[in-house]
Amino acid sequence: MTASDGLRIWGDQLRNLPDGATVQGTGYNQYEWMIPAGTTSDPFPGSVYVEGIATGRQWSIHYTPNLKVYREENGQLVHEPTTTLHPAQTGTQVVSYWVEAIGSGPTGFPSGLDKIHVVLWDSNDQEVGRDTVVLKVQDNSTHFTDWVIPNEWTIDAAQFKTPVPVEGAVGPQREWTGKDYNAYNKGDAYTRVEIEGAFTLTFDVKLDGRFVQPDTNADEFTPNGDQRKLSFVANSGVKIGPLVTDPASDPRKEVAIIDIKRLVDRVGGLGTFNNPSVWQGPNHDKVKLDYGGVSYVAEELTRLLPGVEYNLPFLRYNEMFDLSVADSSTKVRVPGTWQDCYKILQDSYSFFGALGDSYQMKVQWTGSVLTVSVRRHGSVDYTKVYEGTPPGIGAANRLHVQSHWGSGVEFSSIYIDIP
Repeated sequence: MTASDGLRIWGDQLRNLPDGATVQGTGYNQYEWMIPAGTTSDPFPGSVYVEGIATGRQWSIHYTPNLKVYREENGQLVHEPTTTLHPAQTGTQVVSYWVEAIGSGPTGFPSGLDKIHVVLWDSNDQEVGRDTVVLKVQDNSTHFTDWVIPNEWTIDAAQFKTPVPVEGAVGPQREWTGKDYNAYNKGDAYTRVEIEGAFTLTFDVKLDGRFVQPDTNADEFTPNGDQRKLSFVANSGVKIGPLVTDPASDPRKEVAIIDIKRLVDRVGGLGTFNNPSVWQGPNHDKVKLDYGGVSYVAEELTRLLPGVEYNLPFLRYNEMFDLSVADSSTKVRVPGTWQDCYKILQDSYSFFGALGDSYQMKVQWTGSVLTVSVRRHGSVDYTKVYEGTPPGIGAANRLHVQSHWGSGVEFSSIYIDIP
């Protein structure tokens, strides 16, 4: 006698075996009777009791306070508290989760490791099985083992940030000046080893809203006749290339990170830029304006845009995506008028302004193509901002995080994936 999975067969309501039967396996849903030769009476029971065990089954995930687990719901990542119950389905059930490490391994478990349990419960709330996933967790609140971090940087709450100047103090506030944090590699943090070929770098960005006035004339005092630039808002960047020892030669390519919303808003908003006199140079791509009694230094448009190759050459502007188009597949054209340049600024301002002061960035290098994408915290899908073929990136590279004194950019959840 055999019943399907999810059922059990008993001889009575007290869950005794049917008379004369031998159970096969452990599921109590398959029995056999041995019928000796010459048997004339029916050995089978007149009735049996069938128990349904699949109906009412549930499953849940369990994890420690060192982890935070998310599930996808309507295209968004939603936090799922531990022990949340879900109805079990028959057959194969596939559920995807995203796991964020927010602390080190629990007491009594090997350092740097943590566990997630998936538990199956029967209709009587009894555990009937579990699977366990072991995770390797790096505690980023105390160290970033893949990176060389200059001494005067700070690591706080799983973030690292560039040195912050004390009000009234003198420098060094300019790259390559001073004795410690910025005396080597332009003060940038960098990976301990070179990466051969392709990689994907993901990280969280947080802008603290500050305005920056670096010591541009290297007298270690600010402001003291130093240059004024629109780009002196919270800004940093991720660079790809070798370590730099010569201030006059820096072959690295940089993905810009800059607070474009405050950059625009500090001089009156987008309307200030919607003026042909602002867009100078033969290609109309140099931004030069006077505002509030300050004469700002002319800067190329691609020194002001986040998520693209810093100072991208004019003829490669068509490597940027049109951020006014939602499908992330349309690129801008090489500008022909000042209005084209203004629209690129306008669309970047609107897009990144909607992201706010904190978002996630992904930088991918295939060995020939560089792609930069961003997404809002909690979103599943990234939006492409830039995709191109910058010349000069070698076969083996280090990754670098740009140092500006008090840059106003904090980095966290930094991960490097090498295929």
